[in-house]
Amino acid sequence: EYQDWFLDKNSGFYQQRAHVRRQNNFVHYCAKYMKQRGRKWTLFTDTDEYLLYNYIHQDEERPEIYDEMRDFTVEKKNAYDKQRRRVKRFRRNLPKMHERVQIAKYLHQTNFTFKQKCVVLPGLSFSSKEYQNRSFDAKSKLLQTYRYTLLGIRSGLFTKGLIDVSHLPENVTLRDVASIHLPSKELCNKIEKKAIFRTDYKSAVLRVHHYKSGSWEAFVERSSDPRIVNDVSLMNRYLSRSIEPVLEDEDIIGWLDWFIDKVGNAEAERLLFQPLQMLYNQFNDTDDEIKSKLNE
Repeated sequence: EYQDWFLDKNSGFYQQRAHVRRQNNFVHYCAKYMKQRGRKWTLFTDTDEYLLYNYIHQDEERPEIYDEMRDFTVEKKNAYDKQRRRVKRFRRNLPKMHERVQIAKYLHQTNFTFKQKCVVLPGLSFSSKEYQNRSFDAKSKLLQTYRYTLLGIRSGLFTKGLIDVSHLPENVTLRDVASIHLPSKELCNKIEKKAIFRTDYKSAVLRVHHYKSGSWEAFVERSSDPRIVNDVSLMNRYLSRSIEPVLEDEDIIGWLDWFIDKVGNAEAERLLFQPLQMLYNQFNDTDDEIKSKLNE
């Protein structure tokens, strides 16, 4: 039943935002699967999103950050301040990437507990503009997490929900999923009917890095997809996501050395660099059809 919706704009699935239906089905059945196997904390991310510690940065001190919360009240502000003080003590001592401490293990060792069954994590969206003052070796440039370190602002405007699936009802249905950002109406506090919610960035111990733009090479590599050449809006959306960055964040850099030490150089080449290099080699920088669409 899914064979035509991806390409045919006139199909019912396409018109009904089929990607949302697909995501919700995945979230529902994955959550049930994890619950049945005795798992607890589960995070639903895309392949361009990565979980890491929410390290403290000076540039997060913005007075307007409270205004980003839709439920802003004096009472809520006091609650946020209390949570910020509690979390700040913990955030000051978060292990750096080079210390190679797994998140789950660290939270367990420090007895840090989440008070909710659903924890709303802030996400940072990175631009596809490269930092001009950094030089890359050939391998690092294949990795988005190394190539792109520039972003707009630190905020809780983009979020993902980390839920304890052990608390899901046994008879939970697909209707419990509002979106991949709000994976359970039962466990998460739903703020708006559209299931778009925000969180206080400074109250979070963890955050998600979202490389939503991706590289231009990766975008054009999909030129065989009819949607790319037939729908200029997709290209315009890609370009609009290449925001004019104002901040730099290198917190995630360091995972590669950890990965290579763990699997070895030969296995890292086989699993990571060789497949990526093959994909980038397919990129044709003179794709006239796509360039002409951009110039229209």
